[in-house]
Amino acid sequence: MNPNLPPEFHLLPPCKSSPNRKYRKRRLVNANRRLAKSTPAAEPVFKGRFLSTAMSAGISMKTLTPHTHTRTHTNRIIRIQGPNTPVSAQWLPGMVAAFAFLILGNPPPLEGKTLAGHVPRITANLQPISHLEATNLLKLAIGLRLPDPAGLDSFLEQIYDPTNANFRHYLTPAQFTERFGPTEQDYQAVTSFANANGLLVTETHPNRILVDVWATVADIERAFDLNLLLYQHPMEARIFYAPDVDPSVPLTLPLLDISGLDNCELPHPCHVLEQPGAGPCRHNGSAGGAYIGYDFRRAYAPDVAQTGTGETVGLLEFDGFWPADIANYEATAGLPNVPLETVLIDGFNGAPAGLNLEVAQDIDMAISMAPGLSKVIIYEAPPPGGAASGNDILSHMANENRARQLSVSWYWYGGAATTHQILQQMAMQGQSFFVASGDSRAWCADYGAPALFDDTNACVVGGTTLTMTTNGGLYVSETVWVTGSGENGPGGSGGGISTNYSIPTWQTGIDMSANHGSTTMRNIPDVAMVADEIYIIFNNGQIGETGGTSCAAPLWAGFAALANQYSLANYGEIIGFPNYAIYSAGKSRSYTLDFHDVTTGNNGYGRCAGPFFPAVRGYDLCTGWGSPQGMATVHALIRAIPTTPGHGP
Repeated sequence: MNPNLPPEFHLLPPCKSSPNRKYRKRRLVNANRRLAKSTPAAEPVFKGRFLSTAMSAGISMKTLTPHTHTRTHTNRIIRIQGPNTPVSAQWLPGMVAAFAFLILGNPPPLEGKTLAGHVPRITANLQPISHLEATNLLKLAIGLRLPDPAGLDSFLEQIYDPTNANFRHYLTPAQFTERFGPTEQDYQAVTSFANANGLLVTETHPNRILVDVWATVADIERAFDLNLLLYQHPMEARIFYAPDVDPSVPLTLPLLDISGLDNCELPHPCHVLEQPGAGPCRHNGSAGGAYIGYDFRRAYAPDVAQTGTGETVGLLEFDGFWPADIANYEATAGLPNVPLETVLIDGFNGAPAGLNLEVAQDIDMAISMAPGLSKVIIYEAPPPGGAASGNDILSHMANENRARQLSVSWYWYGGAATTHQILQQMAMQGQSFFVASGDSRAWCADYGAPALFDDTNACVVGGTTLTMTTNGGLYVSETVWVTGSGENGPGGSGGGISTNYSIPTWQTGIDMSANHGSTTMRNIPDVAMVADEIYIIFNNGQIGETGGTSCAAPLWAGFAALANQYSLANYGEIIGFPNYAIYSAGKSRSYTLDFHDVTTGNNGYGRCAGPFFPAVRGYDLCTGWGSPQGMATVHALIRAIPTTPGHGP
């Protein structure tokens, strides 16, 4: 480090030239034209080949101002905010480097490929404001493609086929990586590519599916041959960044996607904070009409003796929580104190912020359904989070493999292809993964479902409004959950048709004529549980009521813990990914004995003009097959175990 430079001059390591430079001229010129519409006429704009070579030399497309100056260090241009500098002094180093490139020429480009799906669709109708500052640091999660996806799909079907010799022969994380993960050579090639392009590798993952990096905007733009532009968000009061084109990478790299190239859609929790006592009627929970603690077991597991003993639930979160809130909830509800373990991801310090309600709610729901849990593990990344941190958490959940039942009540966009691979690993390991279906009512092709919501390796959970007898006594009925107001506006049980995944084998053979579902694409949700009038303690002692499918998903994770405890004790098996068993039961003659079939209501119009989906007899796109019906549902989840030595009924 040069001792003569002031402290704010953070010099970065030299960056090697991008192998994808053959694409740069066209893309940078196009981006420059788009920016020209919003650039004041008095400010110069780089044009033509000078723009391309200037970027290759390390000069940002962003017009330099009198408050920005450059310095050179190890053949690298560093732009840092500092005192006023004459314009000629600002431009001189870059112009010298640029003309050197013009004279000497560029090295022969390597053959490249484009990774589709990284430009948010919303930017097609927006004009960029400017470039993202070149010295900003961003976190990316680079996803690698699994080498044998067809073989993986085939083996996954075998694991959940009761007639196959591999039935419920789950893999360990090491076995999954050895059999289906990227090779060590491919993983090394990706980390070498990152290092060669100035991307600092901060974490590698045992399954070799992800490589985490931190890098400046300038290095990211050079490495992936794109520009990161700023836009005014059309639906939120904030500026977001996004690439102008999909990233390009060398053809030989087995890359699948790159999470973190935009922050257009930040992770959102699937809850609606309600006003206590609001609404024309109450539905008879024991906390002044709201549901708390053992109310959920009396509704959905009244004849289940198991409490989750020996089981662990894992939760994915983008905020922290106050432990005292959980202890106060347990005391208020008469629940035991279940041990909590926090796993901090991506440098998070665990301090609770504005969305701690979601974290507290998830913990409370899992414990309420399974009060005998050995532990709840809370995997936390710092808010506001994003697809990169989301996949990091999922990777930790899969590679650690310490919880047989997992739940997430947040949604985000981006990195879905890598997400899908990690969820496949979970299913092969016998982990049950539950996802809230969201609170935006009906989904449609215009917006599509976020990552996780429609994945074929997740059990997606919708929401209901539950009615019980007085003081949380007995189950009476359920209808589709919708609400006209809340902190996030109108909400309701999310559901719809995937635009990403074909219909899975376990979802075929269902009459979709009445429910408006699809016979060719994945339909969501799969099941449901209560999502309305739920008592909560959060924000360091604040008491309130909440609703949303984020209540239902961790309740289902808790119920899976009951099923796993029973199945292990009686048959030495775990239920694994539950959708095969759920749909088998749904299509059977015993369906109405196994589940509460929700047949009234609809999920209304969500972010789209239509259509909405009605609740009907059997499967529907509001509540799936419905909610648990005690031991009958436990047996349905393990019924597929064949009658052979070492197996159950």
